[in-house]
Amino acid sequence: MPNALSLIVPQPNVIQNALVQAGDRTAKYGLVLTQAQALEIAETYCTALKENRIVEVGCGGVTKLAEAFAASSYVFPDNYALVIHEMTEAFYHIKREVPLEVNDNAVIAAMVDFFDNVSHGSIELFLGRDLEILIRYIASGRHDWEESPNYCIKKEDYYDAAPDYTSAYSDDF
Repeated sequence: MPNALSLIVPQPNVIQNALVQAGDRTAKYGLVLTQAQALEIAETYCTALKENRIVEVGCGGVTKLAEAFAASSYVFPDNYALVIHEMTEAFYHIKREVPLEVNDNAVIAAMVDFFDNVSHGSIELFLGRDLEILIRYIASGRHDWEESPNYCIKKEDYYDAAPDYTSAYSDDF
């Protein structure tokens, strides 16, 4: 008998289609995922949900990530799929580590801002150094960024009066 988590994880082909459709909005940056790239990211998304024990309704953050990172000056057609792949894993790792009420859109905005302004477009720096700093910052609720005074999330972006969550921990069910 499959466990409850396997019954609610979206099918990769559904996510693949959503990512391809997001190409309508990212094409203005010259960034569109191929079917194969979208399927690989969809599989990463499904794996990240399972590994982090997160339940999500719809396509959640993965299409938002694709659209948000498309606007980065460090993302180009030759690295777009890799950036979305890595940031999908990072996003769900962050979501597992921070309070559930933290708004997905605020996390994505912080990730893009950090990637652009702190990691300067380096996936290796973001994942190897800055990801854990960002998690500590978001989880602590501090707004006086000690590790990098150039970076700050506005308080109104951190918590939303009516949070737009799309995620929950599978342990909650």
